[in-house]
Amino acid sequence: MRYLFIDTDNYIPCALLTESGHNPQTIDQLKDLLTYKKIKLLLPEIVEIEFFRKLDSELLNIERSVKKLIDNMKRNFPSYLKIDKDSFIRAAQRRLKKRQESAETVKATIKTLFQNENVIKIPLSNEIFLKAYKRVLAGKKPYKHNPESHDLTYVINADCMIFESILLKANELKIENLVFCSNNHKDFATPDEKNIHKHHFHPELIASFPKNLKLKYYRFLPEALNAEFQSKIDYIEIKKARDYQDHIGEVSMPWSRGHMTSIMAFLNQLQTRNQEVYKSIVAMLAGQTKSIVDAAKSFPLTRLEGLKKEYQATLVQMLSNVNNQIFEFEENKDNDKNSMEDNKKKKGS
Repeated sequence: MRYLFIDTDNYIPCALLTESGHNPQTIDQLKDLLTYKKIKLLLPEIVEIEFFRKLDSELLNIERSVKKLIDNMKRNFPSYLKIDKDSFIRAAQRRLKKRQESAETVKATIKTLFQNENVIKIPLSNEIFLKAYKRVLAGKKPYKHNPESHDLTYVINADCMIFESILLKANELKIENLVFCSNNHKDFATPDEKNIHKHHFHPELIASFPKNLKLKYYRFLPEALNAEFQSKIDYIEIKKARDYQDHIGEVSMPWSRGHMTSIMAFLNQLQTRNQEVYKSIVAMLAGQTKSIVDAAKSFPLTRLEGLKKEYQATLVQMLSNVNNQIFEFEENKDNDKNSMEDNKKKKGS
């Protein structure tokens, strides 16, 4: 069994979209690995505490920065460029809203993820506090004292508590394979001699672990998941899923309104907004050899488990309503096309 540790600085970007490749889907991928028992996640209590505190704090900083930016635009933007000003303001508001929504999504997912049976929580204890404090006093990694500072006050360092938590559990469980993921490469790692962008776990820290422990270090969670667990996120499928969510949500759906509107109008809207989703529905129903439920299960987007549960019921209902009328719709389209061609021929003659 392989064990994974993820520092707070990799959870936060997934929520606030502040690093390339970090997003809610990265957390979903991690959740899948835990659910299917491919890994066990080591979770020091200090990381759990830091995540929720830092997420709220950093989101508040972003909100304040965006508000300040918008206020400056309103005051200083030339009045004759009102259209441009409004466009910039709307763009800033959209980006802020996207981060706010992402933060809420990841926060909810993380709460569930941290309760997974394959998450090993490491509560703070007197032993961890004491060992972390001794590490600080000795000036050992990951603590880094600023030699230019004249402040001789020693504090209990969060990174030292993280390290002592992981070390304690590694010895207790006799862990042989550990992936350590932290963007704090200055304190936990050392740069590769040939590639400054690549890092290795710091030798001083490695010396504290049992000799038989195989340890790998990564700065970024997406890189670690892809390299170690072959869990490369299918961004093409995620894009399809987002398109499905966006366009189905915008299309006038009669079964969600409490009254039936024209199914042909619905299909026209769907076809206009998203050809791929429209064609997928037509293709599924064309043979009429499967039941509605089977067709829904075969819909390509349902491979993403989160979407499967969320949209399955909607998709089944949609197929039920469309099934009896889609061929009539296709036939009417063909008739309309033929009529137009006939009229052109008559006018030409």
